[in-house]
Amino acid sequence: MIKLENVTLRVKQIRGGRYGDFCVGELFHECCELKVKDSLLDQFEEGEYHGTVWISRIFLHQYIAFGKAVTEMRATLHDMQLDSASDAPVETELAEPDPLLESPSLTSQTPVWSAPLPAPSTESKTEGSTRLGEQMRERIERIKRNPGQPTQAIAQASSVEDVGQVDTPDLPEVLREYWDQIRGLQPVKLDPTVDRSMLREQTKAIGQLGSYKFVFQDQTWHPK
Repeated sequence: MIKLENVTLRVKQIRGGRYGDFCVGELFHECCELKVKDSLLDQFEEGEYHGTVWISRIFLHQYIAFGKAVTEMRATLHDMQLDSASDAPVETELAEPDPLLESPSLTSQTPVWSAPLPAPSTESKTEGSTRLGEQMRERIERIKRNPGQPTQAIAQASSVEDVGQVDTPDLPEVLREYWDQIRGLQPVKLDPTVDRSMLREQTKAIGQLGSYKFVFQDQTWHPK
């Protein structure tokens, strides 16, 4: 793991892509300049962010886009601790290609440095499923105890579902894992390790609720 302090992460939003808007980043440090195209950036607003990052991998990446062959040094982020933000300067350079469209047949990745990867584990998924089941059972028990008086969380659930049905019909399904948190107006931290297209859909859906705002300091959606 490499820790870099006093870095500037410049996030640029590319609009109107085939699979929706997406973000790419540039990492500036006194020792290096690196491209960052991790999926977690898709939750960020365009701008410059300052703080500390932990890098798990640095590699040379090549791809073909807009009739050109591009070679760049990329970094894979393990974690970030961002303290402040500012507006990024307006750039007029050619738009970046969507990472979802990078075909393996047209790209190559040459490792420069990478941290040892831990053994895969299903513990977190199992714990998440168990926790969700327990929360569902608790909510059902509350309804049984007060059949004529819905709790505040259930009332909020109704309004959230109504918003989803009017604006984004697929919202409940996309955010199914976070239903209980949203209905209780609790902070929601999306999982950046899921499929990138899914994370984009979740980001769009929770943003359209109108009751949540992304806080870059802890990369979590908080109720307004």
